[in-house]
Amino acid sequence: MADAPAYAVMFHEGALKELGEAVRPYLKPGELGPYLLAKRIEPAMPFTLLVVEIATAEHGTLEFEVQVPSTFIKLILNISKHRPLGFTKS
Repeated sequence: MADAPAYAVMFHEGALKELGEAVRPYLKPGELGPYLLAKRIEPAMPFTLLVVEIATAEHGTLEFEVQVPSTFIKLILNISKHRPLGFTKS
């Protein structure tokens, strides 16, 4: 069974300031800067839909959708674990 897709969504500095505490608790630290881990993305101008899961002590894992202006996004990286296809070298 293939791993579920995962995306690291990095925002411009100005976007992080504008979004503030709405996203800050959900950001993860990374070598290139903080990012939001999304399990699904749907880029469409003028907004990009991000589907995010968070773990809470009170309610377990919650999934929510957030739409951010597409211009706030600096970079989206696919960080899913890819497996060899079988006919290629690992």
